[in-house]
Amino acid sequence: MVSLGPDQSIFLKRLVNLGKKTIITRVTKKWLESRRLFLKRIKEQVRLLSGEPDVELSLYEKSLSDFYSLTWERSTEEIFRRNIESAQFVLCGDFHSSPGAQKFHAKWISEYLANHKEEQVVVALECFMEHQQDYFNAWVSGSITDELFLDKVDWEYQWGFNFESYKALIQKLSQQNVRFICVNSDAPSLKERDDEIFENIKKSTKVDEKVFVLIGQYHLAPGHLPQGFNKNVVSVHLNSEELYFALSDRGLENDVEVLKRESHFCFLNSPPWIQWQDHLFYLEEQYEEDQFLSGDDFNQVVFDYIGLIKKDLLIDNKHKMFGVSFVDELMDDDFEIKWGDFVLPMVESESSFYWPEKEEGVLVVPSFNHAASVAGRFVHADLMGLKELPKTDNLIAWTWLEAVGYFMSKLINPKRSPRSIKNMTAFLNSRMSQEEAQDFVQKLIKSRVGELSGGKSLKGFETWTENINAARLKGSLLGESLFNHYVLGQISVDTLKNYFSMPLYPTNKFDSFYNFLVARLESGD
Repeated sequence: MVSLGPDQSIFLKRLVNLGKKTIITRVTKKWLESRRLFLKRIKEQVRLLSGEPDVELSLYEKSLSDFYSLTWERSTEEIFRRNIESAQFVLCGDFHSSPGAQKFHAKWISEYLANHKEEQVVVALECFMEHQQDYFNAWVSGSITDELFLDKVDWEYQWGFNFESYKALIQKLSQQNVRFICVNSDAPSLKERDDEIFENIKKSTKVDEKVFVLIGQYHLAPGHLPQGFNKNVVSVHLNSEELYFALSDRGLENDVEVLKRESHFCFLNSPPWIQWQDHLFYLEEQYEEDQFLSGDDFNQVVFDYIGLIKKDLLIDNKHKMFGVSFVDELMDDDFEIKWGDFVLPMVESESSFYWPEKEEGVLVVPSFNHAASVAGRFVHADLMGLKELPKTDNLIAWTWLEAVGYFMSKLINPKRSPRSIKNMTAFLNSRMSQEEAQDFVQKLIKSRVGELSGGKSLKGFETWTENINAARLKGSLLGESLFNHYVLGQISVDTLKNYFSMPLYPTNKFDSFYNFLVARLESGD
């Protein structure tokens, strides 16, 4: 159960008064049914590869599921931050096979450290055994290489999950005032191991130190927490499927970011199927001779997403098959000579795309958001009969392709956030001089302001690199606005399909449509 308080009741009443309740209910129930079935199928595939969990792990899993089925209240990041101020231990629930989990914890712990520079902070790591501390210290100090360290700690056997995502977390936090301790144990049972982990933390820390513990999420169920973690503790959970679907049943999965029950907080920053797909990929890698994902691994993901998108938009799911490749799989010498000037700026801007001329989905970044965008861009190309990509100087057309790809990806991951001027600036600073980045951002702002004030969009920038970077930023903002109008029932499915069927040519007709749509979205009609 989820208790949302009077403020959310007002939100629901406002939607009823606007006459949008039936629209949101229809969209949400259809969406929910397909996502529940999708998640169920992924978990069934996980079970086929991993087998049934042992009895003790099943008890942990059920205990946590039962805990999520209790009443939770809507909360905020501010309330969460106030709670961890007074806690000695902060248990950070880790979904080991999902790099997004380690990235999430690295981000908020780093923000905490930046605001508490004088505080003594310890980060306890379940992913390393207590007796491996000396090797860990040598590795963090740079005395031994990654390869030697992984061999000494027997990473593949002892842990086995993606080392790079844990390495990124450790590197990010090691730049701040933090001390790491290795705390895992090889005790035969989970209960014994949990108790030994607490004892290892207790003997390695002082009462005036704040301790962040990165530990598997199943260990956070109150009935299975070690006795030592019964006071001065805050637990941080991630993306509970029970809580996510409890909110989704009310159409509120996009409006609640944090839930709270006593000293437990659950952050909902992505749908639960994202982390289960991560886990499925992890298991599939274990059965492959080389442990690297290829475009073939994403083929099924993309086609699953096409099916979900078409179901949402009431489109016949019959479609031709096409290949999905990582961009580096295409980049042989002949390809670079012929296509390098077009593809390399796409790589630099991290823009995945569907290539109708080649009937190829091209993944520049191996992520589920990019797979969803490629799936959406195929659906879009199919609807409008796109046979070839627009010319690189056609900023409006590329902005629209990016916008629709972003919109479609939001159907898969409603928690995805658009690019902002701030993170675009940071992105560009890593790829060009600060002066060049600032100059380009000013051009972007001028272009965006021109659109929002009712003026026509700029025809384009001087180079293809500038155009695709501009299209990515403007497209994600336009796609976000389009998605919000759709969710609130202000744009119907039929209207969306009409928009997505609009051909890019003749250019003057399409430009008029684009300017009309921008004006409509900004007016709120």
